[in-house]
Amino acid sequence: MSSNGEPCQDTKSEKTLRQRSDVELKTQGEPDGKFLAWAIIDPGAGVYHRLGAPIGGDARTGNPPGGVDLQKFGWFNHYLLAYLDGGYIPTESIMAANQGPTMVRMVTQDIYYPRSLVIHSGSLGTAPGKLGRGYDLLQFKRGEPGYSPVCRVLTYDAGDPRTLADLPHNVDDLNALYGDTIAPPDQPPAPATPIPLFIYCLQLE
Repeated sequence: MSSNGEPCQDTKSEKTLRQRSDVELKTQGEPDGKFLAWAIIDPGAGVYHRLGAPIGGDARTGNPPGGVDLQKFGWFNHYLLAYLDGGYIPTESIMAANQGPTMVRMVTQDIYYPRSLVIHSGSLGTAPGKLGRGYDLLQFKRGEPGYSPVCRVLTYDAGDPRTLADLPHNVDDLNALYGDTIAPPDQPPAPATPIPLFIYCLQLE
């Protein structure tokens, strides 16, 4: 679009934009078949690295003051919107059963955590590994071929109880040491909350 002199901040919706005589609409965007993983968050929420190197903020974690750096902002339906940009979701085309129409399916990467006992610090003590406790391993980093912001959840068995320092710190070591134990998570009996088999695992730039 281009402006023909409409007042600043006077247009508040697509509907009124299209009705204005002082705005010229040129071309309308067309879908390109790509999908982005954007997680909408509270605009007032601070966002911090769990771990990181100094990036002009906190020297210990690399976090910016106030937690305003990793999120992005925009407008949606008249409201300020904040979101986390996880990048493009890779896709593949597959043929439906019985030679039906071609479908587009998201391509995932793998995330691993130990189902065996982990020696935690603090009140957790020694307990089975759990997704999201800081020792998850991702198959690919953002920017590497194979990266996806959607993950398939897998577990491994490290045998005897291990401290966090003794757990594998990369997927190559994991495969070399415990590759034959990798499996989907065992589901707890009902009515416990099922463990997800797929999760969003956005990595931010």
